[in-house]
This record gives sequence, structure tokens and C-alpha cells, in this order.
Amino acid sequence: MKDADKSRRQLIRELVRMRQTMDSVERLEAERQLAEEQRRELEGKWRSLAENAPDSIMTIDEDGTILFTNRLQPGFTRDQVIGKTIYDFLEPEFHKTFSQALRTTFRTGKTTHFEGRGPESAPLWFLNRLGAVKHGDKVVGVTMISTNIDEFKRTQEALRDHSRRIVEVEEMERARIARELHDQIGQTLTGLKFLLGQAARGTSQTNGAVLDEAQHMLNEMMTRVRDLSLDLRPSMLDDLGILPTVVWHVKRYTGYTGIRVKLEHRGIKKRFASETETAVYRIVQEAMTNIARHAGVSEAALRLVAGRKKLTITIEDAGAGFDSRAWLAEYKGRGLIGMRERALALGGELTIASDPGKGTRVTAILPVENGKHKGNSRHGRN
Repeated sequence: MKDADKSRRQLIRELVRMRQTMDSVERLEAERQLAEEQRRELEGKWRSLAENAPDSIMTIDEDGTILFTNRLQPGFTRDQVIGKTIYDFLEPEFHKTFSQALRTTFRTGKTTHFEGRGPESAPLWFLNRLGAVKHGDKVVGVTMISTNIDEFKRTQEALRDHSRRIVEVEEMERARIARELHDQIGQTLTGLKFLLGQAARGTSQTNGAVLDEAQHMLNEMMTRVRDLSLDLRPSMLDDLGILPTVVWHVKRYTGYTGIRVKLEHRGIKKRFASETETAVYRIVQEAMTNIARHAGVSEAALRLVAGRKKLTITIEDAGAGFDSRAWLAEYKGRGLIGMRERALALGGELTIASDPGKGTRVTAILPVENGKHKGNSRHGRN
């Protein structure tokens, strides 16, 4: 009887242990499943983060071989990317820079940076940051994060080109002034020197005619100096503003060239910012000079319209015209470039529409600060 009771107690204890073991197994399984769910959730979040990241993320080995990428670039399949090296996707001139950055990161574990451009098939600029992937203290790989900076680089290049052209235009203007001084003022001064020397050697009877000629040359030189000063910057632009200056310029232009100008304006009787008035005057001046030089016409049209946010300048002629699609490449296009640069410098734009034998239309649109310069709605015609 005692043996039976003992056996029952042992069986009960064994059953309890089995139950406890099963409970532990079930608990461990539940914990494993929970951990697996959490792992899958974290992995999903990581993949979503990586795939939706604005930057390209790659894992590469010491040879630059691509082991993982968060997204494929347009035009590439996974087989064309995974297993290939970064060198396959870089312009050759950047291979050495990348190699040095990669070696430095593997050797030191420090993050390195380099800028590079893609091959001819995808010539985009990227800023690349290489960070070490470590196992313990050993660098086992590199994560490369690439940010598209193509628009920034193109803007940077455009600014450099813009600055270069501004310098070119300034040098051309200096050269023009130097020619004016040498060819006109210099020659007149030489003539005066000769006349004064002649007067010093002459008699009172001959000096009267010599001095009259000298007076005539002095008057002529004063006129040329005044004209040169007006060409550089008429004082009325600062004193009276753009409308009186344009009206004056049109009358003076017609007197010199014989070309009649139909001037229309709306909203420009009040003052604008100094840089805006200067740009308007220079654009009008250059466009009308080009008409006199190249168009071969007796009439032209000029229209100035200012609204709350923009000021539009339109200069038209029905003359010889040219291929406006290639004007940047033309030598005579440097003056046109100067007009365009003035518009761009103020955040505006300038377009030129022209075809051989069909005339030319120059249109410049300049921004006007809202509320600062309110135009006049009355219409004027000169």
C-alpha cells in the first residue's frame, strides 16, 4: 500500500514537472513569436525608412562592391547594381577620389566625404558620405549615403558663368570708353596742342584765326565729354526717374539716328528702386543701339508697363532680324548678354524672339516689390 502511494506521489510530481516544462516551452515559444513579430515589424520599418529616404543608401565592401541598395536608380535593374562596384557608376575622373575615401574609412573607421558625378548615361552630381560598419573593433563594411546635389552644382556653375559674363561685359564697356577717350578726346587734345604751338610761333595777325580754330575744337571736345558722360549715366536718371530719362533718350536717339520710336508707357510715372531704374535704362539703351546698328529700319516701338509685382519692357522692330536661337554664340550677342545679365541679377528674365528678315522683339520682365512702387494707371504716348 505504501509503495502504491509512493508511486502515485512520484507520478504526480513528474506530471507537475512536465506541466511546468510545457508551460516554460509555451512561454518561450510565445516570447519567440513575439520577438519574431517585433523583428519583422522593425525590419519593415527600417526597409520603409530606407526605401523612402530622400538619399541613396548602399552597403559596400572593401573593393567597392555593392552588397545592398535601398533603391534602384531609374534605368537600372537589381542585377545591374547588386554585385557591381561603385566604379561602374562613377565618371572615371572620380575613381581615385572614391578609392582614397573608401580606404580611409576602412583603415580609420572615420566618416569620409567626396563629390562625384555619374557616367555619361546618368551624369548627375552626388555628395557621398562613407560611414564604417563595425563588428567589434573591426570595420567589416561601409555604408555610403549619396545625396543628389545636381541642381546645386548646376546653379553653382550658372553663377560662375554669370559672374564671368558680367566681368566680360564690364571689360567691354571699359574698352569702349577707352576708345572714345583716345579716338575723340585724345585727338582733339593733340590738335589743340598743335594749334597752341602754332600760335606761340605766329604773329598777332595770324593768331586770331588759330585761336578761333582752337575755340571751335574746345567747344567740340566739351560736347563730346558731355555726350560721353550722358552715355555712361545721365544725371536725370537719379534726379527725375526712369520715365523722363527714357523720354529724353528717345528724343536724343531719334535726333542721332533718324529712327522714329513709338513710346508707350503705363504705370511708370512714380519712382522705382535705383537698381531697377538703372536696369530698365540700360536694357532700353542697348536694345535701341542694336536696332540702329543692325536692324536697318526707320521705325521702332518701345513699351513700358509696370504692375504691382512686375515691370515689363518690350522693344520691337520689323528689321533684318537674326537667328535668336543662336544669339548667345554670336559675337554681337555680347550686348544682348549684358541685357540678360541685368535682368537676371534682379531676379527677372529677358527673352529675345527674332528670325532673319522678320524683325526682333526683346522682352524683359523685372520684379517690383509689392506695395513699394505703385504704378500709375494713366496711359502716355510719346
